[in-house]
Amino acid sequence: MRNLIECDNCYGVCPDNAITKLGPGKGFAIDLDYCKGCGLCVAECPSGAMEMVPEE
Repeated sequence: MRNLIECDNCYGVCPDNAITKLGPGKGFAIDLDYCKGCGLCVAECPSGAMEMVPEE
């Protein structure tokens, strides 16, 4: 994740609880087993640190 400011917006808006905080300065992890691809995290990211990419 580039430009990450750790604002917790993605963590707060995820309806699937797919985002885990890794600790100060360590960012976040996204559990793709829980993520439904709604895009709320990307839409709410003020720094543009997240992006949606097609699943392979």
